[in-house]
Amino acid sequence: MSEHDQISSKPIAYIDMDGTLVDFVSAFPKVDPAVLEAHADKDDIPGIFALMDPMPGAIEAVHALAPHYELYVLSTAPWKNPSAWSDKLEWIQRHFGAEEGTVFYKRVILSHHKHLNRGALLIDDRPQKSPGFVANGGEIIHFGPEGSHPTWQHVLDDLLAGVPESALQRVYDERLQLNPGVEAFVAACQAAGLKTLLVSGGFTFFSDRVRARLKLDFARANVLGS
Repeated sequence: MSEHDQISSKPIAYIDMDGTLVDFVSAFPKVDPAVLEAHADKDDIPGIFALMDPMPGAIEAVHALAPHYELYVLSTAPWKNPSAWSDKLEWIQRHFGAEEGTVFYKRVILSHHKHLNRGALLIDDRPQKSPGFVANGGEIIHFGPEGSHPTWQHVLDDLLAGVPESALQRVYDERLQLNPGVEAFVAACQAAGLKTLLVSGGFTFFSDRVRARLKLDFARANVLGS
């Protein structure tokens, strides 16, 4: 039996993509202005979903939640934009991995009917689109500037309250990997007498450890619980 087929005792949590995991508007500067102007509904621009950046802190938050929740991506893809369906899967694979054992391996659900899914939580920037999820016994965390949880820091402050530091350390040890060449690049900067600063949309628990590992001069990130 593969890992994704095993029954888990952890509560099920679904995470939306656009406006939650993914910064939708971050793609706009990467699209030809004429193409942007030609599409009143930006969702329908072919290939646009492949161009988006992660929301600040989203990648780290997913890995921090994974030991405590059975995580799934639950998103909607535009009906008139066929490329969106494959672009969304490729985005998840690019940022979280495509191999068995990675956090969202075969855990991506694209649906126009989110209320059909059962679980403890749905983290979504548009909860009004899924009223049936609450009717079926789930809780919706309203993510985003107009929601109860404006940032991923707020989500973690809520969902990881009381989680021991050892659990976060395990996330750092098992999930956080430096990109190839980073250590050599930082060493070269330091050898040239440059000051080095890490600016992260993640959390100080992780950024402080990366700072120490790379011997950086400064690090700035969010503080859990603040």
